[in-house]
Amino acid sequence: MSRYEILEGDNIEFLATSIGDYTIYFGINNDDTATSKYADNPRTATKFEIRMDKNGSLVGENNITFTNPSTILANTSHTETRATPTISYIKIRTGSTNTQIKVRWF
Repeated sequence: MSRYEILEGDNIEFLATSIGDYTIYFGINNDDTATSKYADNPRTATKFEIRMDKNGSLVGENNITFTNPSTILANTSHTETRATPTISYIKIRTGSTNTQIKVRWF
């Protein structure tokens, strides 16, 4: 098994210190910035789950910005699944400072 073969998915967790958009890249390795988070993993996602401790929204995936973003309620799991194509990144918008964001993908 290679070090990138993940049978149980992967996850990332961070504190969004300001109100705004945060991009999480699933299949790209790079250095994190204040608003961009990268997985040290070449695997994209077909399913992901978002949890935030404050309300926010999912505003985009891959090269698509949603006309009507999906609301993510505080302390409630938001899950999305795709058969194809896989998801390379998602964009999450926070509505409050110091929002804890947790994303798990498969």
